Amino acid sequence: MLPLAELGLQAEAAMAATAARALVVIDDVDAIAGRHRAEVGLFDLFNRTRDAGGTLLFTAPAAVPRLGIGLPDLASRLASLGLLGLQPLSDNARRRVIHERGTARGMDVGDDVLDFLFRRYPRDLGALLDLLDRLDRATLARKRRLTLQLVRDVIRDADD
Repeated sequence: MLPLAELGLQAEAAMAATAARALVVIDDVDAIAGRHRAEVGLFDLFNRTRDAGGTLLFTAPAAVPRLGIGLPDLASRLASLGLLGLQPLSDNARRRVIHERGTARGMDVGDDVLDFLFRRYPRDLGALLDLLDRLDRATLARKRRLTLQLVRDVIRDADD
């Protein structure tokens, strides 16, 4: 993966040094918009990867026409790709994820537990899944089912 925003002015060198692979992931395509040499470098990497039969995956905060790509050939290549917009999960969707993941691990994640988590814990899905891992380990180690008290204990222990 090439995180172009993090690479900054080194993006051109990184793209030139990247060999065509089965999968090339380019993060933050918008970070090179308007930088001619970087755009040419990405265009060349795009062509090398496609010619070698590889797959390209690009991320950007907007659709290609709104990125400000100055190199017409690169803008055209990027625009020819499929576009998938990702939206943050709603609270209900995050609740379903936690419930389903807990159920898959043999835990009964009831509404009382979910209500507590969504009132008292960060709603970031990554943080919730990390907590679910800790809860899973705690239920196994203590040989107890998942209860609201166990959730409180695990969160309190993490805060200490």
